[in-house]
Amino acid sequence: MNTNDRVLIVDDDPSLLAALVRHLGERFTIVTTECGENALELIRTQAPFAVMLCDMRMPGMDGIEVLRRAMVRNPTDGGQRFRSIAGSHTD
Repeated sequence: MNTNDRVLIVDDDPSLLAALVRHLGERFTIVTTECGENALELIRTQAPFAVMLCDMRMPGMDGIEVLRRAMVRNPTDGGQRFRSIAGSHTD
């Protein structure tokens, strides 16, 4: 696998992270974190990621803020893709 196969998943639900690793881990290199601050640090220190999937509702920094800060920090991301996903409890 190369850096094009790396996926960053941000979600405060460890069960969901584990499920996504099980389902995607055979095909991609998965990096997970349960908080937005850690996600931004991973982007800073371990980028590039092919895709970042980010939960919308998390304690502290929500998904929109994580995505906003990630894009500000990486305006020319070299192909990095940012996406957000809503949790099952989204109104």
